[in-house]
Amino acid sequence: MLQKPPAIPVEFDGIPVDLKMIPRFCLWKYTLVGSEENQKWSKLPVQTSGKAAASTRPETWTDFFTAQKAYENGNFDGIGFVFTGDDDLVGVDIDDCRDPDTGPENPR
Repeated sequence: MLQKPPAIPVEFDGIPVDLKMIPRFCLWKYTLVGSEENQKWSKLPVQTSGKAAASTRPETWTDFFTAQKAYENGNFDGIGFVFTGDDDLVGVDIDDCRDPDTGPENPR
C-alpha cells in the first residue's frame, strides 16, 4: 500500500479576509484512487459531512468559518476554494507541476 503523502498545514491567517467572506469553500482528503497496480493518492474535495463535494455543485460548498472548524477537528487534510465565472477571481492549481524524482529537491 502506498504511503499517504504529508499535507501542508493550512495557514488560515494567510487567507485574505475578502476571500473568507465568499461562501465557496470545501475541504479535501487524500484518497487512494485507481486499480491495484495503478493506485495513487488524490486530493478529493469533500463536504464537512465527509460526502463528496464538486466544483459544479454549489450545494456542496460551505463558508470559510465552517470549513476552518471542520479542518481543525482533524478529519480532513486541507481546505479548498471554488473558482467560478461569477467574479474576477483567478487561481492557479500547481499540484503535480514537478516530478519529485527528477525535479529539484527545494524549488524556489
